[in-house]
Amino acid sequence: MTRTLLTYDEVGVPIAIDDLIQMISPFDVPFQEHFGFTAMPEPKEIRYEWLEDELMALANRLNGAVTAVATTWILHSTAFAKAGDILRCGGEQVRVTTVVSATNLTVVRGYGGTVGVAHVDGASVDLMGPNLPEGQITERDTTARTIPFNVTQIFSDRLGVSRSTAEAKKYGITNLYDYHMAKKLKEQAILLERNLIYGRRLDDTVNRRRTMGGLNFYISTGVHAAGGAAIDYPMLVTVLRSAYDRGGRPDLLICSPRKKADIDLFNQSFLRVPPTEKTRSSIVDYIDTSFGRLSIMMNRYVRDTEIFIVQSEYIKLMTFTPWQKTLLAKTDDTDSGMLVGEFTMVIKNERAHIKIDNLAL
Repeated sequence: MTRTLLTYDEVGVPIAIDDLIQMISPFDVPFQEHFGFTAMPEPKEIRYEWLEDELMALANRLNGAVTAVATTWILHSTAFAKAGDILRCGGEQVRVTTVVSATNLTVVRGYGGTVGVAHVDGASVDLMGPNLPEGQITERDTTARTIPFNVTQIFSDRLGVSRSTAEAKKYGITNLYDYHMAKKLKEQAILLERNLIYGRRLDDTVNRRRTMGGLNFYISTGVHAAGGAAIDYPMLVTVLRSAYDRGGRPDLLICSPRKKADIDLFNQSFLRVPPTEKTRSSIVDYIDTSFGRLSIMMNRYVRDTEIFIVQSEYIKLMTFTPWQKTLLAKTDDTDSGMLVGEFTMVIKNERAHIKIDNLAL
């Protein structure tokens, strides 16, 4: 139902006031401001797909400790190994004799002049390459491409302004209809911002309803439960290393104002202010680690118990229909209009991104 503004709803008694209207409601949308929007290429579709691929795994980890002489090893997966391969665990090399199952293989210990030693549970087992007689070649599997997708989401609202209301004098407003449409645009932009972060992808073809997936929907591999702990520098280094091990290099940290204040206090005890300095600052805009530099985006729509860390090059905001303000057919003594826009988001290589949840408040 279209909301119609009447003269009874408006304040406009001529008194001595400033004509400039001040609005205190927050309407910042930093995620949209940071990434901007790209027009969807033709032919446009409400379901937007992209191709992803990855290299075959070239390492795995022990699923249980092994002694210095054990020739049967249990791994989490043996998909990367073939008979005749050389594997390295710590300083020892072994040669695979048989891949027994999806998790078990047998090996010759202390291969190539190395010494057999005990290895702990979780130790990395790296593929060094095949070791076959001349003329023989190892045939390895390859990965299949995947086709992730997202759907577009429509954001819209209506507005009606009666003729009397539009013509009555209002302080600070030249065109009442345009003024309220501008407010609705900010409101819809906030709803779009929330969905870019927490939207759940839904494509209900029966009822013809759809909503796009946001960061929280797509990030599944790099989810780290903080267990109620406070965010600190060692925790960031740990999760960044895990993303690095998966091939990612995240560069943007997105957090709530409350968590931004916590990050500002990193290493506060090391700050020293000379007696002549009258300003004390503890504001963090970047965090440098061995796994790259993180810039920080403060976003009021991120929950206080969560932080997202993303690789910016893999995120793109797509415009199906840009924001449009359209006047509707006049059916009574009211000017009615509609605001509508349709958008989606591409989140490639979800393994490169990180979500930390269950943080301390």
